[in-house]
Amino acid sequence: MSNGKLNNQFSLAEEAKKSLNTQSSVSEVEVKEDKLEAAARKFKNEVDEKKNRKGIEDTHKRATFLVEKD
Repeated sequence: MSNGKLNNQFSLAEEAKKSLNTQSSVSEVEVKEDKLEAAARKFKNEVDEKKNRKGIEDTHKRATFLVEKD
């Protein structure tokens, strides 16, 4: 093989390697995004649950107060 062909093949191999690294990085970012989205959903659910529990407790306190008042 001539030097030109070897250089061309080497360049193609380097480009393929860069592309593979980029694809790998993109996959890692997508996995991290998925994990962040899952954590955000979990946090939101916990906050909603606490708000609902607080609302139930407040309603119970009001109802108890009204019953005791009568």
